Amino acid sequence: MASSSTTAKASPADPPYDPAEIIARVGAERVQACEMLPMINRAILSAVKDNEQFNALPPEDQQREIQRAQRNYMSQALQQMIDTKLLIAEVRSSADKKALDENEKKIRDHFNSEYLKQLQLEYGASSIIELENKLRELGGSIESQRALFVEQSLASGWLSQAVRTEKKDPTHDQMLTYFQKHSAQWDTPAQARWEQITAKWENFSSRPEAIAALARWGDDVLVRQVPFAEVAKAHSQEYAAEQGGAHDWVTQGSLRSQPIDQALFSLPVGAMSRILQDDEGCHIIRVVERKETKQASFTEVQPEIKLALQSGGEAERKKEYIESLRKKTPVWSVFDDSTAAQPDASMR
Repeated sequence: MASSSTTAKASPADPPYDPAEIIARVGAERVQACEMLPMINRAILSAVKDNEQFNALPPEDQQREIQRAQRNYMSQALQQMIDTKLLIAEVRSSADKKALDENEKKIRDHFNSEYLKQLQLEYGASSIIELENKLRELGGSIESQRALFVEQSLASGWLSQAVRTEKKDPTHDQMLTYFQKHSAQWDTPAQARWEQITAKWENFSSRPEAIAALARWGDDVLVRQVPFAEVAKAHSQEYAAEQGGAHDWVTQGSLRSQPIDQALFSLPVGAMSRILQDDEGCHIIRVVERKETKQASFTEVQPEIKLALQSGGEAERKKEYIESLRKKTPVWSVFDDSTAAQPDASMR
């Protein structure tokens, strides 16, 4: 499952990711894909291993779904990695060099003597050589994981020291202020499940031909009153066709197809959409059920707020400290601008 960058990509943020590829820069620090690919690809392999729906897909659709998952996982994991690199940049510029070198050596020694054994168990490797081979198959290496372990350990220690303070219980007013500032983090995002009929561009000689075919299938439902699921099974050209075009719950903004995502959260429930078009084809959808965004009350989340503010608001201070580093440190990633393959000269 190791990635290669030889395939043309529509955006620098899209898979496949070359392990040596620089996907973010944080000040003078670089983030390479190999630092996260083992974790990402291992999680995806675990998710699809016994997934009957996935295993029933044609190989090209399986690859498309894997790359879609890789992009989503990479986007999420990269945010945590950027926080780590912000801290590392601060450590390297502020800590005593001799003490830092000694600390790094201790962490590397711990990795070599203890953590390598844990990795062997996690990856089912009977030897260091087998572990290296397994990591390389996933887009990483022992060396990349050692470097990541060292940096995460240094960053965690520096952050804890930077925000250390005396413990105290938050007052009601402090908790209320915290809720008013962060209430969105407890919102349950809108979700929808739907039915879909698709005509892929690649299966027709022209786009008008595909649109005309989809319009006929839509008329089967609207005019001739053929059940939506029957039409989807008979004609639709996307992976859920065998299930009558039925798609399970998704959250708003999570779909790659923006036209479908937008329609899912704007159409009346039960209404069929107009013909929607994206890069893969044209589609008709019908929203089966939708859950609107739900806002939690202050009473519901008080226990969580209290935990967040424990130790004088340590979690909040950690977040604020990292944000202060972000304000003074230039940060670029491939997800910042889908048209830019490299940061500007000041970021190099």
